[in-house]
Amino acid sequence: MGFIKEVKADTARNHATRAREEGRGVFLYRFDVPSTSSGFSRPVSGAAEVIEAIERTGWRLQHVAYDGHQSKNGAALLLFR
Repeated sequence: MGFIKEVKADTARNHATRAREEGRGVFLYRFDVPSTSSGFSRPVSGAAEVIEAIERTGWRLQHVAYDGHQSKNGAALLLFR
């Protein structure tokens, strides 16, 4: 895994761990979608690593939504339970 992806995954894991330790039942995480140069379908860089890092803390992904207004390229809103 590249350095940037590793930092993003570590950050997500730290937030997820804290939420779990605080006794939360729901964890909502915003993942800013990286910029791309084309409109073709392809994997979203770093998204799988972030989801897997959060799920390793015990959360399970329940829903995904896209918010095109959060950043230049939009953001994925990931709801875990």
